[in-house]
Amino acid sequence: MSTYYIPYRDNEPSAVDVKGHRLLFVVTQVEDILDCLPLLGSPRIKSVDYTGDEDEMMALLAEETGSGVILAPPGMSVKSMVEELELELPWLQ
Repeated sequence: MSTYYIPYRDNEPSAVDVKGHRLLFVVTQVEDILDCLPLLGSPRIKSVDYTGDEDEMMALLAEETGSGVILAPPGMSVKSMVEELELELPWLQ
């Protein structure tokens, strides 16, 4: 079983826009997301214990939110990932 930490706003996963890309950031270590909740527009974090396949979990979240899902590598802060993606991703119109 794996535990995932997902930013939430108004009882829904809180996806954000990065250069026109709608993305939901998910972590396996809660400390990787704590420093950027305001950046994600999320007042809280929900932990989800999941016993199935990781890819299946990410697909379910993508379907629920209508966004891409990024599973942050352990130890990498979501804030760092957002900053990196802002430099690397092309703009979507």
